This record gives sequence, structure tokens and C-alpha cells, in this order.
Amino acid sequence: MRFLRQMSITCFGLALSVSLVLKSLAVPESLAELAFLSVLITATLSHFLPSGHVGNWGAPVEIVSIAGLSGVYMGLPERLPSIVTLILFCAILSFAGVVLLILANSFDSKGAIYKYES
Repeated sequence: MRFLRQMSITCFGLALSVSLVLKSLAVPESLAELAFLSVLITATLSHFLPSGHVGNWGAPVEIVSIAGLSGVYMGLPERLPSIVTLILFCAILSFAGVVLLILANSFDSKGAIYKYES
């Protein structure tokens, strides 16, 4: 499903943009770079995994982003509500990007759902 894949790319793009906004706020530069790199690695890994493996690797790929963003949260010198909201929004967008990509890869080109066998 092309629409789901485009929405996934949009979510990752917004998450990357939000992580770059952290640089302009009272977040240390190293933490802002950690947020950006964790979202970038999640987006890259999830889009370059073969389509049959994203469903199996969805949770471990998402852990990269959540771990990086929680590290940013824990390392904040002061937890201002605006910064915490942006970090939470970035995590939600990254999670939505992975879920949408898993859904997009679970359909074949004709719209039928793949049946994964374990």
C-alpha cells in the first residue's frame, strides 16, 4: 500500500524535524544530536529492511528511537514542559512511522494481506 508507506515517510520526516527543533531550545547540543541520530537510524533501518522482515524487526528497530529519546529526556538539565512535549511528540511520530511501515509491508501489490508463516 503506497499510501501507508508515504504516511510512514511523512511521520519520520516530521520526527526528524522535531528532533532538529530541539537544537534551538535549551537542550545541550550532544543530546539534540542523539535525538536526531536515533530517529534517523530508526527511519533508515526500517526502510532498508526487506519487506518480509520489517514485521519481525519492527519492535527492535523502534527500540533504537525510544532508547535514544529516553536518553535525551534523562540527560536534560531542566525538564521544561515544551521540551518534554517535543520529545514525546518525536517518539510518537517515530512509533507511528514504524507501525505504518509494518502495515504497508503486510500487503502485497494487489492489496491482499501476506500470510507470514513461522
